[in-house]
Amino acid sequence: DEGLGVAVGRAPATSPKVVLAFAGKRSLAPALEEGAEPTGSPAGPARGAELVVLSAKTPAALRALAGRVRSHVESHGESTLTEVAYTLLSSRGAGEHRGALVVSSREGLLSGLGGLSRGERPSGTLLGESGAGFGKLAWLFTGQGAQTLGMGRGLYEAWPAFRSALDEAFAAIDVHLERPLREVMWASPGSAEASLLDQTGYTQPALFAVEWALSALWRSWGVEPELLAGHSIGEITAACVAGVFTLRDAGRLVCARGRLMQALPRGGAMLSIEAPESVVTAAVSGHTATVSVAAINGPTSVVIAGAELAIQAIATALSSRQVRSKRLVVSHAFHSPLMDSMLDEFRRVAESVAYGPAKLSLVSNVSGRLAGPEVSTAEYWVRHVREAVRFADGVKALQAAGARTYIEMGPRATLLGLASGILSDESLLLPSVQSGRPETETVLESLGALYVRGLTIDPKRLFPAGTRRVLPTTMWHWLGLGRALLRDEPDARVALERCDRALRGPIGASILETIRSDKVVSRDTLNLLEPLLFALQVALAAALQARGLRFDSVTGDGVGELAAAHLSGALSLEEAARSIAARRDATQGGELGVPLVPRVTGEGSSVVLEVDPQPVLTTELERAIAEAGWPASVVACARGDEADAFTLLDVVGRLFARGCDVTDQPAALAR
Repeated sequence: DEGLGVAVGRAPATSPKVVLAFAGKRSLAPALEEGAEPTGSPAGPARGAELVVLSAKTPAALRALAGRVRSHVESHGESTLTEVAYTLLSSRGAGEHRGALVVSSREGLLSGLGGLSRGERPSGTLLGESGAGFGKLAWLFTGQGAQTLGMGRGLYEAWPAFRSALDEAFAAIDVHLERPLREVMWASPGSAEASLLDQTGYTQPALFAVEWALSALWRSWGVEPELLAGHSIGEITAACVAGVFTLRDAGRLVCARGRLMQALPRGGAMLSIEAPESVVTAAVSGHTATVSVAAINGPTSVVIAGAELAIQAIATALSSRQVRSKRLVVSHAFHSPLMDSMLDEFRRVAESVAYGPAKLSLVSNVSGRLAGPEVSTAEYWVRHVREAVRFADGVKALQAAGARTYIEMGPRATLLGLASGILSDESLLLPSVQSGRPETETVLESLGALYVRGLTIDPKRLFPAGTRRVLPTTMWHWLGLGRALLRDEPDARVALERCDRALRGPIGASILETIRSDKVVSRDTLNLLEPLLFALQVALAAALQARGLRFDSVTGDGVGELAAAHLSGALSLEEAARSIAARRDATQGGELGVPLVPRVTGEGSSVVLEVDPQPVLTTELERAIAEAGWPASVVACARGDEADAFTLLDVVGRLFARGCDVTDQPAALAR
């Protein structure tokens, strides 16, 4: 039998049965991985920057962790920036207080960690609490004018998800262009190919491709939008992300749009005016045959477009009334009557596209409101070319729909600047890319801003496969737990002292000295992993019993089985200590699964309490229980950085809420 199920008490008949579970192999695995000597070379090329995250239960614990990481990195020069960042993100558990910093060098990492450890907030450092949240997430897709030579190249080299999505977009687009889009986007400055990027026939497909790849990158990190909006050409990308049309059809639509606009006679003008829409509409009223409002970007930010002479006349009239305006550098007068001659041919292309309903909430440029089924028609996209971009109304619609965080999908943070003049101060505005800054730094900093507000990031999605864990974070956690128990829990302190006396002879070392000294950098420390785990499990159980916990049976695997046997009375501390010393392989022990799940017979439900330094069994226990059809629930004993009095009291409270017999002594709960 892999587990031990020994009855040691009896709760009232109406109470659920409580089973204590102790993990051996599962608890030891991360500690052994972190302590192993590095072999081979890091997977994948080094990126230009990495996101380094920290989390702890309290601000003081966060500062202490920053100092501990800094000391370890400083004394272990063989660890790469990627390995350190991966280890911190993949360490089990995430506390409420969080920090994130984007660093591009070892020196920058040491400086940032040093500042955090001193309670400072170094430049580029983000701090927050996971409970703050970030509300509904909206993605904004940039419009024409944001194109930049070389855009997307840094992200292409850094993340496979971006690379794959951009290659897919290139494949969908290149069949409609004379030159491969990649050669245009990443051409050498000053070359003939580079000049093509500012031609509408290439500008619009290039923006679409980069925005599509950015959305794929964010999704690969588990960041999904609830609301979408775009500015002009950006709305086509938004609609494609929403599922209105396929990537292949979107590529055809975008290329036709850009090609037909490019083919129009050059000329016309666009004018940005600092005035409310009503003032601008009145100024244009005498020129409606050749001029129209092209975009409403803010309360006092309106763009008009049309014939050049009429635009000049309007600008002169507004200037005489002290209304400021500025000519925009454009090749054509977009969203104006000068677009009319391309509409019929564009309609024919749009009618050949297969449309589907939007699977995400999409805001319409045409109406400035949440879109309905009209976005799945060819006629809508024809109107979209000609009518004004009601971006300001669209941002208000996003806010009314609950959006609180906005990420711009584009090569510049153009739309965030416009949105900031519309939204409240509580809104979180995050760029994917910023002009003049390395792409990896910007996108990681925005990802970090979500992390400190509670986002869970899967390290396997952010880092290359095979990246090594190089920090002893599990050991740090165990030793912090041991110090907390010594400091705050008298019964746990007695249990640790008894374990130390029993183990000192057989293992030739002191558990208490290890906990108090915080020495974890030596390979010799690995020899203490099993004894330390056993002592912490026994101490946690003692602290819970002192708070009134009553249980029915115990089970465990590996060294956890020895803790269970001792707690059941089957083994004395001395016998358990000798068994631990005799174990040659620190990873031996049964696999966790249905056979190890205790079978508590009789009527009523059961509660399994995982008594481990970190909750390593909980998820698998819940899955095994569900597969077995066993009426039970799982409670993890340790959830934060330290098992302080409030954490243990919380465990007792959760057991009590499930109807368990935790105490008949109110004083135990008040301790």
